[in-house]
Amino acid sequence: DECEALMTGARELFELGDFSGSLELVEKVLKKQPTHEGARAYLKRNEQTLLKMYESKLGDMQKVPRQLVPPDEVIWMNMHHRAGFILSQVDGSLSYDDLLSVSGMDRFDTVRILADLVGNGIIG
Repeated sequence: DECEALMTGARELFELGDFSGSLELVEKVLKKQPTHEGARAYLKRNEQTLLKMYESKLGDMQKVPRQLVPPDEVIWMNMHHRAGFILSQVDGSLSYDDLLSVSGMDRFDTVRILADLVGNGIIG
């Protein structure tokens, strides 16, 4: 069965430390079978592990990030609309914790976007 093959892959990737890859496979399973208990458990494990990794990239959650890329360059970046919204909130007065509060998204998604923005040198 396709879902079990995906779950086998997700478990293998998790054990290898590829939490993003494992999460991707688990999300595919949950699209096909939203109540799949094994997939839901691995979703939670992957998200918890990745959340810690992303938060460690950000460092102090009280830090106030600043936009490092000029606005006229940002416009040409192929950015997901949710990342664009988070970036638009980086105004030099809001801390990472504040950005989590105003994002309207769950903590995992917001921290992932912030970590990507930091990793790509867009904010810092």
